[in-house]
Formats: sequence, structure tokens, C-alpha cells
Amino acid sequence: FKEEYSIAFTKVQDIDQIKARYSYLAIPASDLNKADLIDEDEALVQVVCPIEASLAAAVSSMDRNMVVIVYEDERFIRIIAAKEGVIYYLITINAAESFDALADALSGIREMTSLLANSYQEKVTTVYVIGKGEVSLSDLAGHGIATERFDTGKDSPAEARDVVLLGTARRPRY
Repeated sequence: FKEEYSIAFTKVQDIDQIKARYSYLAIPASDLNKADLIDEDEALVQVVCPIEASLAAAVSSMDRNMVVIVYEDERFIRIIAAKEGVIYYLITINAAESFDALADALSGIREMTSLLANSYQEKVTTVYVIGKGEVSLSDLAGHGIATERFDTGKDSPAEARDVVLLGTARRPRY
């Protein structure tokens, strides 16, 4: 990292009475300072967690299988492999610095699914797309990656901020 960072983690499973497996996230301090944007007279923040953990928690509320989440906001494309709210692998692409964001996202998804199959013997059941930007459902489908838009069960498609809020309200494991 080029700046200060914090570590968030969760226990995945116990190996024996002494050892366990953990999932770690290293988060740049600038990502944690988003609470500064909130008007403290209008809002009370009780939970601060990495956006990736919120997304994994939101998707696990609807799908407990191994999934890949492609989340795009105004700055980043985040590709997250998660199962039951635990993040197994994460790739963050800075959209502004990427020469071809779609190619980088495709490469990241393929790398991730291969790693999951070879290292964890996990098969990705669904690739969910959240947010709008350079990577769309049709772009991914055109390159052989079957995707779904993540649906929270409301009548209209879920907005990216709604998914993040849903995941944060579900108390992520990180």
C-alpha cells in the first residue's frame, strides 16, 4: 500500500484445538474514512466494516454457495470470491488507471475461478454483478461468463448502495 492500512479478519474454521484458518482483509485507511462524509447531525454510524465484507454478507443472505461478486462503483471494480460471507479471494481494479477495465475484469474472474477450483476445490455457482459502469452483464456474457444481477427480492433491481447497506445491516463477519 502507498498509505496507512488496517487489517480486518474472521475465523473460517478450527483446524484443531490450537490452529485455525482465517480470512484477512487489508484495507487502506482512506476507504475506512468514508464515515467522514456523513452528516453527524443526521446519522449515527454504529458499524464500520470493509465494503467487500458488506457485499459478501449481503450476497450470503440470498446465496450460501461459493460465488463471485463483480461490484463496480465510481472508482473501483471489485471482484470478490465469497462463500457464506467469508472472502476467499479479492481483486481490486482501479478503473481510472486501467487501460481496459473489461479485459482486466475478465482476467480477474478467470484467475479467481481457477484458483478456487485448484486450491480450495470449490466450484463457483454464480457470478453476480452489482453496480453500473464499464463491466456489464452483456459484456461478461459475450465473453462466455454467465452472470446474474444481484436481486434483493424487491420489485425493482437492487441499487449498489442498497446492497452495501443490506450487507452492513447483516453484521458482516469482518
